Amino acid sequence: MESYNKYENNWDTSLFDCMADKRICLYSLFCSCCQGAYLLSALEGHPCGVQDGLKLTFCSLCYFVKIRGEVRKKYTIDGSIFIDLVTLMFCPFCAVAQTTRQYEIKEAPVGMHMTKT
Repeated sequence: MESYNKYENNWDTSLFDCMADKRICLYSLFCSCCQGAYLLSALEGHPCGVQDGLKLTFCSLCYFVKIRGEVRKKYTIDGSIFIDLVTLMFCPFCAVAQTTRQYEIKEAPVGMHMTKT
């Protein structure tokens, strides 16, 4: 029998599960550049610094597409750069929250407090 994943594209949570983790939801909504900077630094394997924040502040869409693509690649999630771009253009906060949840499910908490509640 073929295995069935609840979400067709293999993300562990749906794009619209924003409220699944209220902490991630709030950071993604009110401080998405900070959340993205923490994700970027975690994926690149270094402590979050000012340069990460500046990258996300001045070229946020480019870096969020990069981050989402790296998370997809790392966890072998179906998709493409085009899908990432469209998702981030039409539902940016949901996409940031989904990407953060995926990373935290597979790795460790990322964000301003670095702990799960």
